[in-house]
Amino acid sequence: MVIKFVDIMTAANHARENPDFQSAYIYTSSGTYTLFIENREKAIAFYQTYMNCNSTPGSSDVFKEGSDLDTLWDTSYQELKDYSDNDRHMLALSYILRTVDSGISIAKGDNSTAMFEVITTRIENEKIIPIKCK
Repeated sequence: MVIKFVDIMTAANHARENPDFQSAYIYTSSGTYTLFIENREKAIAFYQTYMNCNSTPGSSDVFKEGSDLDTLWDTSYQELKDYSDNDRHMLALSYILRTVDSGISIAKGDNSTAMFEVITTRIENEKIIPIKCK
């Protein structure tokens, strides 16, 4: 199990409804993640712009078919094909959040310590390059 778009939208909505909201923890079989609100105004704008991009219930799609986010997903997920399924999923989500300037970042927790590693990407020579920051 990995972070789903609905998890991200729930965090963005909480940021919209509660000015003190800063992060959400997501517990999955592959680890603990946090969705961190870096910029509340951007997270609210992200929520308002993309709130109708959830995939159809029961669908295996990450985003609503044909949406802008679905197009970004398809492109980034294909480009990241050399990574494990979980890393590929998380890097593609991170790439999308950064590309649309969502104001939200993803970090993965280390089960043996209290440290979280930020999952992010950059573009170099038109290729997505993963960056992990502790």
